[in-house]
Amino acid sequence: MKRMRPRLAICSTLLDRDEAVELLCGPYDDPGVEFRIDAHRVGDLPDQIEDLCSRVERCDISDLEIRYHFPLGPFELSHIEDDQASRALTLMKSSVGHIAETGGSYLTVHLALPEDASHDRFARACDLLGELVHYGATRGVRVCLENLRWGITSEPEHFLEIVDASGAGITFDVGHAISSDAAAEGFSAARFAAELGDRIENVHVYGREEAVHLAPHSIEEIRPAVDALLATQCSWWTIELFGLSEVTSTRDMLLAYFDTVHLGLRRHPQAIL
Repeated sequence: MKRMRPRLAICSTLLDRDEAVELLCGPYDDPGVEFRIDAHRVGDLPDQIEDLCSRVERCDISDLEIRYHFPLGPFELSHIEDDQASRALTLMKSSVGHIAETGGSYLTVHLALPEDASHDRFARACDLLGELVHYGATRGVRVCLENLRWGITSEPEHFLEIVDASGAGITFDVGHAISSDAAAEGFSAARFAAELGDRIENVHVYGREEAVHLAPHSIEEIRPAVDALLATQCSWWTIELFGLSEVTSTRDMLLAYFDTVHLGLRRHPQAIL
């Protein structure tokens, strides 16, 4: 079977600029947006989503899909204080409810577990994530865990242990995997992606993470990871960069590479708005 191009999404934080909105209307007509939730404004998430949709109404978009991203901090399921972890769970469940009401199907979350986390803290974080995953499933929202550059979720073995224990889906962050200690010690981002395989349901793609996310200078910087990801069934890749020129150059770089490996065009799914 011929492989299909993944959908290339952009971050919602870009969409206060007309030029970024136009990225959704360009020649690659398979638009997607990853919506970064304001953790302090979960209650008015439906209004935030409505505002986002109004900003792209000027484009003739028939199949815009929106997926969601709960930010790292200030509310964490893996917080060392139980009451704060429980508060994070409540807020994330509320987000799931709003996402379901607006027709969304995916939410990416994190576990900010340090490398020296205790067994009890690790187990509690897995339990709370599992509760969120189960709640999401009852509302038709797939909750996915993202690998970080540091801490336990940067370590492939521990990351898989958490995913298996909780039932979470996987959001694979290329820049985090490339920049992690595990990669420096020889466990490449490409190997990590290949071992996760078709369990990956979302991708965050950019060059690497230092103080900020950095765009790749050339496809060679990310090509091994890209090739491994193209061998999976994951059809959603968010270009997780926040400068318009960086997003545009990375998008063009990926599209050119997709052409070199002769990927077919994807069939457009039903709109998810």
